Amino acid sequence: MTWDWAGAIGGALLLMAGLIGLFMVWSVLVWGFTLNLLLGLAHQAAPVTQDRWIEGYLGAGGEERFARDRLALLERQGIVTVERDRAAITNGKGRLAAWLIAVGTRFFDPQPS
Repeated sequence: MTWDWAGAIGGALLLMAGLIGLFMVWSVLVWGFTLNLLLGLAHQAAPVTQDRWIEGYLGAGGEERFARDRLALLERQGIVTVERDRAAITNGKGRLAAWLIAVGTRFFDPQPS
């Protein structure tokens, strides 16, 4: 039996393309938040406390406003459903997104937190 070099190279390229795609999604999720925190600090006229820095990033509504905004985003994407005061992950997109994030975390952030 001979080795199928074209198939092996094609498979490796396909695997690398998938990993790059996951890395791009992961980068948008992680670096978007981080860069916005950095921009919030850049807009300060002088050094500030960490609490003031976070408050400046979160805005007037604070943590609750930020969390509700993120929840609304997840709901618009079909990842969670919200009925009255209860939120639940959807079985299709939600479970897939959670799995992809878990895989991305494992590959792109192997350091234990």
